[in-house]
Parts: sequence; C-alpha cells; structure tokens
Amino acid sequence: MVGRAYAVARDLAVTVGMAVAVAALLGCSAPNHGAQVDGLAPAPIRAVGVMALGVGSALHLYRGDGAPVVRPVAAWRANGEGAVTWLGHAGFRIGLGGRSILVDPMLSERLGLPVPLAPRRMTPPPPITAIDRLDAVVISHADHDHYDRPTLRRLAARFPAARLVIPAGMDARAADLGFAATIATEEGRTVDLGGLRLTATPAYHHGRRDMIGLAPTPAVGWVIEGGGRRIFHSGDTGYGPAFRAIGARYGRFDLALVPIGAYEPRAFFGGMHATPEEAVAIAVDLRARRAIGHHWGTFALGPESPAEASRRFVEAGRGRLDARVMAIGETLTFGR
Repeated sequence: MVGRAYAVARDLAVTVGMAVAVAALLGCSAPNHGAQVDGLAPAPIRAVGVMALGVGSALHLYRGDGAPVVRPVAAWRANGEGAVTWLGHAGFRIGLGGRSILVDPMLSERLGLPVPLAPRRMTPPPPITAIDRLDAVVISHADHDHYDRPTLRRLAARFPAARLVIPAGMDARAADLGFAATIATEEGRTVDLGGLRLTATPAYHHGRRDMIGLAPTPAVGWVIEGGGRRIFHSGDTGYGPAFRAIGARYGRFDLALVPIGAYEPRAFFGGMHATPEEAVAIAVDLRARRAIGHHWGTFALGPESPAEASRRFVEAGRGRLDARVMAIGETLTFGR
C-alpha cells in the first residue's frame, strides 16, 4: 500500500509539473478580433484545460491512429512553380511567382523549448538539407508550433539571403535569427517579394510564448499571390465572418490551406481552433476551388485522433469543394 501510494503521489507530481511545463510551451489562448463563441469556459479554466491536454500530449496519451504517411526525402525537392509541399503540422513549402517560400515551418523533433518534457512529433520532420532553395520564411503567429526559433536559426544558417516575414508586433528578437532581413507587416498590408505578393489578413487567434498569455501578440492569415495564382494560408484560427470578407475582396482562391486539428473540447478551443467542418466553411467562404487540411497528425494538441480529423474534413467537403489531406512530403501542383 505504501509503495502504491508513493507511486500515485509521484505520478501526480510529475503530471502537475508536466502540465506547467507544457503550458509554457504551447501557444494557444483566447481569440482576437472579438470572436464570440457560446459555451466557452472562463479564461482561467480554459488555461487549465489546455494545460491538461498538454500533459496528455507530453505523455503521448494520444490516439495516433491515422497519422499521415511520410514520403521519402527525395520528394522534398520536387516543388516547382504552382506547387505546395506539406512539411507536417502547419508548415508548407510553396513555389509561386518564381519564388520558393516556407510558411510556418516547424522542423524540430519536439515542441517548444528543448526540455525532456516537451511533446514529441508523431511523425519525423523533414531534413532541412532536403530544401534546395528558399527566398523567404513567412510566419502566421508566435505560438511555438508555428514559430519555432530553432528551425528558423537552422534555415537562416543554410539560406542567409532569405527574408523573414512576420506580423507586426510579434517578436522584437526576430531580427536576431540570422536572416538577411526581417519584414513585419500589419493586417491589410502587402509585402512584395518580386513576383510574389503576401498580404496579412485577420485570424481568430493570437500568439503567446508564456504560460498564461500575459503578452499576447497578433496572429494573421496570408493571401499569397503570384504567377496568376492565389492561395490562402490560415495559420491558426477559429471560424468567423472575416473569411467571407476576404473571399469577397480577393476573388476566388486556387487553394486554401486550412486548420483541422486540436479542436476538442470546444469549451477550451472553441473560437481559436476550427473544427474540420468549420475549416471547410472557411474554404467555402474564401471561394476556394480546393482545400488542404493542416495542423493535424504531427503533434498531439487535442484528444482527437488524426484519423478523426482527416475523415471529418474530407467528409465535410463532399458536394461543396475538393477537400483533401496530404502525406507529409507530398507535393500538389495546382492550376489557374
């Protein structure tokens, strides 16, 4: 009995410690842009809930069925004009307008700070050496799973002439990562990369780097235009009317990259992470011809399985648009 009681106490202490550590690493907090979702728990309770889910992630108590397939390393080089390659989680390599960019690359083995308790990837990251060209890295917000500073330092060391594009007010230290230039832009502003245009748009989310979000920073989505094509990368976001306005302003999108994971329980994540069905609604509001789901199958940030997230997304798209998921390392070429 004494031994069992000790084991229970030990496990409880480890769990609490891991909750605090993981909460410091995870970057999800309340939405911005005045998003209102019925039934949300109060902010402190939401924080505790996110911490608890983080513990499950750190302990690998996730349902890993349906994790995405990983393509061979050679496939990472096959990214030409009008093509996207999924890097896992929310990361994509995009070839458009004669430029090669990465959006939200997270290529580390663990999430957040390099400590033993940090959640580990379900699927291995691609090697940075497989990326043969890089003109710019584009970041949607400061959460650790989207703005991974170790990944960015390694990319800057390999491609020192590349530029870093971030939301204004996100990180004053971004200029120290080693890129040739850091460009901070506000919502509605456009960055011209010579053949490629990046416009920051609203997101129902914000970024944080601390445990309880004492200093939240802006989160954006990106309209990416070049070579007569237009795609959208959502970053992290809930669902709201901003997407219909974006679709009305910019016209039809050839491709929408939308988030489909870490959506349960809604009392914690509602309004800042879209469900798979809401992700389809985002793409429909954008008037997209095709939608690809991201933010799934790489880190366990919620209790749903990868199989559930991908299945619900594909099913929700039937009869509305071409909604699909990709293998990690798969390249999709999209037309005008």
